[in-house]
Amino acid sequence: MITKIPPTLLRQAVYTLLLGLVACATPSKQAAAPASAVFTWQDELCDYQGHYRPQQVSARQLNDAVTLIYQFNSLADVRATDGVDKVRRVYEAHLQRLQQLTLPPSPELEKLRRQKAAQSRFFYDLALVEARALSAGDMRVLQQFAPARQVCTSQWQQLAAAPNSRDAWRQWHNCANHLQPGVQSEQSERDHQAVQRAFRAQLFNIKSECSEP
Repeated sequence: MITKIPPTLLRQAVYTLLLGLVACATPSKQAAAPASAVFTWQDELCDYQGHYRPQQVSARQLNDAVTLIYQFNSLADVRATDGVDKVRRVYEAHLQRLQQLTLPPSPELEKLRRQKAAQSRFFYDLALVEARALSAGDMRVLQQFAPARQVCTSQWQQLAAAPNSRDAWRQWHNCANHLQPGVQSEQSERDHQAVQRAFRAQLFNIKSECSEP
């Protein structure tokens, strides 16, 4: 005996089957192409625009990388004449900002962070010893700055002969200032190029618009 299926149940079965076929034919959301976003930045000469994938890197990471590469001045503008306390406060705030930068995962960018920290420490030590010398009214305190002891000897002799001379102090400072790590060397240029490649690896479809140097 053949059981007759009610028309209502038959229609429901056909509808369910059609829904299953549509679901199989529809691409899943996971298979969709990953979304991208636009990121813009600048260096000394050019304006850039590129695309990045938010699933891989964030806009904050890219912005912090730009800050580290192009804007972080390694404390070069700290002033000894501001006094010991202010020199120390400026350095501590500067170092905290450097450590809080959220960077894309990159050995090259982390190496640059360490180099910036070392340069900042150099400028801090230099400004601090000069601030102490000014506070004490005794330029012999400058001998505590170890990097300059064996290098800036002629400038030190001039300063020792005229301890209150601003010109002699300026000459000693210029000599000591040029001893900062990672300046004017082939290795520093190679490091810079490696950092640029590491940063650009986070982006694609990069376009630039540059002005004349």
